Amino acid sequence: MKGYLFYPNEPEPGIQVDENLESFESQVNQKGVSFWIDVEGNDFESEVNRVGERLGLHPLTVEDVLTTESRPTVDTFPNYLYILARIPAQDWEIGEMETFQLSLVLGSNFLLTFHR
Repeated sequence: MKGYLFYPNEPEPGIQVDENLESFESQVNQKGVSFWIDVEGNDFESEVNRVGERLGLHPLTVEDVLTTESRPTVDTFPNYLYILARIPAQDWEIGEMETFQLSLVLGSNFLLTFHR
């Protein structure tokens, strides 16, 4: 997991990169700051569960993120929009085009992306 905090309205706008989820919890729905958390890689399932729990994602959202063969969908929740898409990618080892799953959670001041 890697996260990015954006401070566009500060006297000196800036970006802070952080891998500590706790840095982002208090920023949900805060004015004047936006953030993006990107989850991928080794500890994917535990990271997804941790982000979901800490940021208040609905259990169905977490389930869809973790299910590798989910169908593309758009779901509306009270505090965010969930988008699941299949993205084409070239597999250079076998020389074929494949797809991978990309899940996006879009809130009023945040974007979460999940991919393997």
